[in-house]
Amino acid sequence: MNAFAATFYPTYLRSTGVGWALGVGRIGAIVGPYIGGLMIAAKWSNQQLFLAAAVPAAISAITLMILTRVVGDRVKAN
Repeated sequence: MNAFAATFYPTYLRSTGVGWALGVGRIGAIVGPYIGGLMIAAKWSNQQLFLAAAVPAAISAITLMILTRVVGDRVKAN
């Protein structure tokens, strides 16, 4: 994702964009296990836990596919 962020942002915004991407990822790395612990404490089943984890992963995959097409089209135009 870091390499993709570096190619996605224009040169004058690259360091800010990559910094924000890293910051959002770090927030997710902190909050994710906390939320998982709350779900386990609420007695969620394993299937419910995996389905809850699959939703953000699916959204990320779809977003990444869309962004790669946008960046690919931008590269082709140049």
